[in-house]
Amino acid sequence: MDRLAENIASIREARLAILDGGFATHLEDAYGQDLSGRLWSASLLLDNKERCDGPSSTSSSGATTKRASGKELIKATHRDFIKAGADIILTSTYQASRLAFELAGYSDKLADELLVQSVGLAAQVRSEDERGQGRKRTLVGLSLGPFGAALANGSEYTGDYFLPTKQSPKSGPTPSLLDLEQFHLQRLQTIFGSAQAEAVDVVAFETIPRLDEAIAARRATSKIRAKMGEGVIVYASFVFPDGTRLPYPPLAQTDARQQDHFADLLAATLGKQPDESEAGAPLDGIGINCTKPYYIRPLVQSLTDAVTKLQEQGVIRKQPYLFLYPDGGLVWDGQARKWRPAANGPSNNDVDRGGWASQLVNVANDVLRMSTPEDQEATGRGLGWKAVILGGCCKASVSDIASLRNLTD
Repeated sequence: MDRLAENIASIREARLAILDGGFATHLEDAYGQDLSGRLWSASLLLDNKERCDGPSSTSSSGATTKRASGKELIKATHRDFIKAGADIILTSTYQASRLAFELAGYSDKLADELLVQSVGLAAQVRSEDERGQGRKRTLVGLSLGPFGAALANGSEYTGDYFLPTKQSPKSGPTPSLLDLEQFHLQRLQTIFGSAQAEAVDVVAFETIPRLDEAIAARRATSKIRAKMGEGVIVYASFVFPDGTRLPYPPLAQTDARQQDHFADLLAATLGKQPDESEAGAPLDGIGINCTKPYYIRPLVQSLTDAVTKLQEQGVIRKQPYLFLYPDGGLVWDGQARKWRPAANGPSNNDVDRGGWASQLVNVANDVLRMSTPEDQEATGRGLGWKAVILGGCCKASVSDIASLRNLTD
């Protein structure tokens, strides 16, 4: 049994688990951090200097924000989400890669060291929680942002990638499939060749805007699987800015087979391939993140229809995990430097925090009712999803995660 299945079985029978929320935005909102630089929350890994000045204030975990270093604030954020009820905490490494640190003026050596340290920080907090509360083992997820996160120009929401250099940091040729594979493989090699390898329970390729990058992540994973601990779960989570399809390539560049879009996505990440020595073994799950909450239900319906069809055809041979962690429903206004309700969505839902959680739980319960567990299938292959993991992305708060926990317990 994999580590996630073991935890879900021990937590509840409903095949639901809770992921954490918006890590960087919690650091901004609860701890007053300015993370507007290109490294985002990974910037806090760079130093141990005091980052919080002025009067002391207290977070939801009771941790003071005065005289706290960047790494202490990272650990405080992990504690906050664990206290809120998260079963899985993601590391502060979404934007931590050699490329991102190079473009910020730092060495590959430092980038690797900080990537490993971030896993260690999450593992330390997990260990403290186990000693202090005696709860079932919290899982540590390795957060791996897409290639676009390293560019720090918002291209994880467009998929419009280029290969930068120090001489030309804002333009360059389009990366190949091999370039994308090497980008993801390097981080996996760093973590699973380190002393923190055993601390990782889940690997999360997040906010993927294009299909070839998911294929690259699958190939990279296949090259490192043997070094992963037994039972480690690997998933790819996608972003759907318009609620209908991946943003890349632009619609004008695609053919008319939009009805096959989700089937193509699922087959590439979870399905058997003619040559799996090249494609790699299927990943263990897929997800939706950094997507508006009001898009989740129709997207999940499309994915569920597609995964069931592919399972019946034998293309997908096992039940995958489904990770759902939309953003808080707000949109960042770069001119006004503030978050606003989405212009094209139901703004009352965007700001109704109780509604945010209940809608997500309702979607999960509905999709699980449509999923047949493996032990109820004569073929031994269940249909639909093995389990659903719920959490949040940017602007999904500690209170949002606590609401998810309350609604699923």
